[in-house]
Amino acid sequence: MASSGPSRQWGTGNFIKLINYLKTKGFRKFVILSGLDQVEKEKKLIEETSSDIEFILTARKTIQEVIPHIKTSSFFIGHDTGFSHLALAYGKKSYILFGDCEPSIYTDLIVPIDKEPDVPRSDESIRSISFEKVKDIYEANQ
Repeated sequence: MASSGPSRQWGTGNFIKLINYLKTKGFRKFVILSGLDQVEKEKKLIEETSSDIEFILTARKTIQEVIPHIKTSSFFIGHDTGFSHLALAYGKKSYILFGDCEPSIYTDLIVPIDKEPDVPRSDESIRSISFEKVKDIYEANQ
């Protein structure tokens, strides 16, 4: 959920749907990469998902505390932020959501998820990416 500003924020509701979907695939442990600006979003995410999921919250952790969790993760799904670049640096397949900027694909580990083609790039364009599009791209790249 971390983002450098609102133009890179996909939305808490979409992440809730994503976690509930990944739970149906057998995932039970999630590292929620977020910053101090997302503390309330972390709380909402936990409130609106199942209690049988283990969450590692990072909003109040240092980068040194977060890196071991990135290193042991299976993959990354999230915004085009520093955390996506860290995940790539540690060799993690990364499904990166792009909205206000063009996708940069510099490794086979990047699976770009771009805004809808008919939506101009803007501070709002990342929100044109539907949960269903993310799910379909994830499934196609397994």
